[in-house]
Amino acid sequence: MTGQNTTIQQLRGAAILLVLFQHFSLSSSAMAAIGLTNPGFVGVELFFVISGYVVMQTLRRHDWSVTYFVGRRLFRLYPPLALFLLMAGITFAWANSYPEGHIARAIFGGSPANFWAQSIEVLTGTYSGTNGNSYVFGAVWSLTVEFQFYFLVTALLAIAAALRIGAARTQAAIQVGAAAGLVILLACRGLVLAGGDVAGFLGMMLSWKADFLLGGVLLALAMPASALRTSRPGWLILVAVAAALVIIALGPAPPLTAMRVRMLDGFSMPALLALFAATVAIAAGHPAGLGMAGSRGARLLGRAFVWVGDRSYTIYLLHFPVMALVWLALFGIDPALVSSPVLYGVLQAAIALPISLLVAQGGYRLIEVPAIALGARLLAKHWPGRAPAAVLQPQAAARPAQ
Repeated sequence: MTGQNTTIQQLRGAAILLVLFQHFSLSSSAMAAIGLTNPGFVGVELFFVISGYVVMQTLRRHDWSVTYFVGRRLFRLYPPLALFLLMAGITFAWANSYPEGHIARAIFGGSPANFWAQSIEVLTGTYSGTNGNSYVFGAVWSLTVEFQFYFLVTALLAIAAALRIGAARTQAAIQVGAAAGLVILLACRGLVLAGGDVAGFLGMMLSWKADFLLGGVLLALAMPASALRTSRPGWLILVAVAAALVIIALGPAPPLTAMRVRMLDGFSMPALLALFAATVAIAAGHPAGLGMAGSRGARLLGRAFVWVGDRSYTIYLLHFPVMALVWLALFGIDPALVSSPVLYGVLQAAIALPISLLVAQGGYRLIEVPAIALGARLLAKHWPGRAPAAVLQPQAAARPAQ
């Protein structure tokens, strides 16, 4: 099970902390005040590389079973999504209690039809914002990218199973396809750097950062886990992630539209892909975790990153609804509390961050882990030959894979 790689879990923890740094008002305001771009959004790109790597490693260990893959995805992804939609519905209802045209309703609310349309898009992996783009759904675009990736993998596995081409040929076909796709997308980024533009399907793939997913896929299929063993993995990972953050902080801010930014899309993104691929490769070669056998402070820090990494999916889903509910609560107490960027930023960080972690802990323990264990039991009962025993043990669900 990929969760046995403690270093990967720590990277997940780092990625979700970067995402929180991007989304919380105080950190964004602070970065803007010193004239730098908030680099926290690169946590999503790091997640994509990890996801591509983890999915392929897991499938390779389980003989490219489409049954195992689909069953695991369903029980891994949808139960926490149900909690997210519940919290999103509470937010919509609260915001809609304000009169038409009110700022709270405009930002966080919408019609019931609008809410259900967005919810269905989230559940089907087709969210695009065309049915509205309420604040509470602000982070689900990357989940759509992940879902589309899973749909593609499922289709490829189903075709391979129907044609009975075997595990080795399935892996080879995916590896060749991923390599070809990555070369094409990197060529498109080179075109952007040269001053050109990329539209249509390839433009959408660049916007969705599909090259980061493909990079993770190739890491899993083409590189031995021991390829980047080193005596100082922690320092190398720290340098790689720090370099990625500096590149983004000193560069142009990402646009809110699909418009290409020459240096960002043409230079910074390929540089990030190289840095994050190296980061995940080092983590793959050192699965025991960083700092887990060091000083007491290092052990505590290492375990903290594992704790956050284990809950990264639930934190990612729930932090936007929590921030929305905190805003509504503060506004209800006194609108002045949300009118000052600094005051609101401090209050948001002090209230929404710990609540996000607490709610994520509850969702993880009460929903996510039991659902994964249930899925494992059902796989063992109905498809005993397609799910190895090591994955079906209840304790294996304590640290789920992305």
